[in-house]
Amino acid sequence: MEIKSKKEIREIKAIQIAKSFDIKEIYLHFKKIFSVISYNPSQIYFLVHPKRRQYLLVLSYGVIVLINNSEIFEKKMLSLIQPFVKEKVVYNFEKIKIVIDERQIENKVLFNKVILSKDDEKYGEILGILLAQSLALENYEKKIDELLIEFLQSFQNLTFTLRRIFSPGISKIVKDIQQAIFLHQDLIANLEILDKPETAWERKDYNDLYFDFSQQLELPERISVLEQKISLLKNHMATILEIINARRMEILEIIIIVLILISIIQGIFYLK
Repeated sequence: MEIKSKKEIREIKAIQIAKSFDIKEIYLHFKKIFSVISYNPSQIYFLVHPKRRQYLLVLSYGVIVLINNSEIFEKKMLSLIQPFVKEKVVYNFEKIKIVIDERQIENKVLFNKVILSKDDEKYGEILGILLAQSLALENYEKKIDELLIEFLQSFQNLTFTLRRIFSPGISKIVKDIQQAIFLHQDLIANLEILDKPETAWERKDYNDLYFDFSQQLELPERISVLEQKISLLKNHMATILEIINARRMEILEIIIIVLILISIIQGIFYLK
């Protein structure tokens, strides 16, 4: 008698619901309810329903990931996590279909799904971390694009004021520079772009899955483009400030010369 191999379709869904999470606070509360699979200062991974193989991954940059998601599971997890949301953001999500097929010899990452050769909770953790990073990265991409558009508008408004002594838009440009610097620091610190999760180092199949899914999401390329945009934006803003300050110095020099000439003229008239 032929034994049928197990094949199951699941969903992994990453949801951005907060600007950040206090991971320790969530750990201390949720460990009383769910089994903890892994925990570090930047993320925590829970087994929520052992029989249903449902997991919750919470990341410090305000994203939760639901492994083997369902509508009921999602509603319950969002309700439980809500008290820990201190600063809300616009609701956004990203998801991927997972097919567990024991007939497969190795894992396959395709355009619209990931095929896993077995049911392994560490696979879910790796895929969840990458999906969360992709979602958070999308948020940073939107922010920097908005900042670029805002800067171009500020630059256009400043064009006709460059002949003035004081340009009212300088403070706005300084603010934009500060935002660009903050975005850059936040991107590196929160998404831990340069580090793979510890799980990916444990076995070759974990590492291969991490690499393949990361490439499918184009994370390295997107991070590189984003960093280039941030650097370009900061350079352009700094250049505009230098131009404005140079123009101010020129005008101040002219004023000083005029004042000296007025003083000389007044002196000549006084002698007469």
